[in-house]
Amino acid sequence: MIDYTYFAESVETRVGPQKHKIVIGQPFPFPGTLKSAGKVALEGIKIAQINHERALRDLIVDLKLSFHEIGYLQRAITMTQQNHKLMQHAVKLANTRYAKDEGTLNDVLKAQSQQAQLAYDLILLRELIEVETAQLNALLDLPTTTPVGKTVQQPMQPLTADYETIEKEALTNRQELLIATSKIEQTKHRIGLARNKNLPSFKASIGTIVTDDADNPAVTDSGKDPVLIGLSMSLPWNVSKNVAAVKEAELTHEAAIKDQKNLENTTRATLRRVYFRLQNSRRLVTLYEKSLIPQAKKSMEISETWEVDGKKNLAGFLETQSIWLNFNLARMRAVTDYNQYLAKL
Repeated sequence: MIDYTYFAESVETRVGPQKHKIVIGQPFPFPGTLKSAGKVALEGIKIAQINHERALRDLIVDLKLSFHEIGYLQRAITMTQQNHKLMQHAVKLANTRYAKDEGTLNDVLKAQSQQAQLAYDLILLRELIEVETAQLNALLDLPTTTPVGKTVQQPMQPLTADYETIEKEALTNRQELLIATSKIEQTKHRIGLARNKNLPSFKASIGTIVTDDADNPAVTDSGKDPVLIGLSMSLPWNVSKNVAAVKEAELTHEAAIKDQKNLENTTRATLRRVYFRLQNSRRLVTLYEKSLIPQAKKSMEISETWEVDGKKNLAGFLETQSIWLNFNLARMRAVTDYNQYLAKL
């Protein structure tokens, strides 16, 4: 800090009239204030860095979720298209048999209704994949209409860690909890800063006064510029205001501690829910692969031989085929859910 003073009316002294005063000063806070301020700033830097890591984490998770969803929709469309073609053939077959009195009206109506349902499912799946493609392109900062190529189905990666290990890892490394910890440290140091406002600050200065020559040249030290050395100290006058600032900092610190505790509880609850859904998806995949789909396939084979009043029961076959299709779609959905919950985990 530089102070300059010009004397509008010269101050006459023994050694001559004083014209200007120049002082260079440097304020100094109470010892420990700068250290606390530095720690507050350091925690702020940590928070900003962790926020950056959290944004990257969220982006990667969202990309994985969108990728798996698009993969499921692509495979669901392929399977539904194949069954729609088969159903078109079944409608023709049902009409032909009914015209020859070899089938029933129920067969015709059943085939037509399932064909209409599959056509609707295709429309829905194609619209859903357009929506998910736009979402993926938005994450990648691409035009929403940018096409997405054929995805490769990802195998289900086994979860090797137990729940306790995963929970410990989440409570230790989750970015939101790391931010909460840094906020606790930051607010703790803010208490020190608030308390230091009740303490004096200091200022050291050095300067000189520009002095002209005296009228009498015989005067000793005529025109000599004096050197000024100063030390000042400020005293806080509004103590009640500073006490309120300290109280506010302490309450903010307490709130940060409670926020961290609440976040830990939320993390445990969210982790438990995701872990359950992950395991449930795995169980569903096993159920469909080992039991339901093989049984549905066997039912289709048996239904091909069914007869009602001496006529082939096409409606029964179509019903079992619909069940087989729904089980396969459900299995694909369960695999996708597993991979998505694993990404969230």
